[in-house]
Amino acid sequence: MDGVIDSECAAAFNGAVRAAVRHTPRVKLSFDTLEMIDAAGMHALVEAARHLPDRRIDVEGANETVRLCWELAGYAVADVPVVMAA
Repeated sequence: MDGVIDSECAAAFNGAVRAAVRHTPRVKLSFDTLEMIDAAGMHALVEAARHLPDRRIDVEGANETVRLCWELAGYAVADVPVVMAA
């Protein structure tokens, strides 16, 4: 992922992630060059992961701000099938 995931592109992002999780039980996303993800973008990611049962999304390379926002939003919990790695 590159740039910003915000309310303007959250629906498209959700659709792309849903398409990816349809084909495999585990998806890896690289956030190495992601600058920012807002609440709409985080919600779109979580909803895409929850769309089908037994799916998991591993996010790699998220910057400190993105990881902190993820935690503060309450998504860094076991029942959210998205793992935000350092």
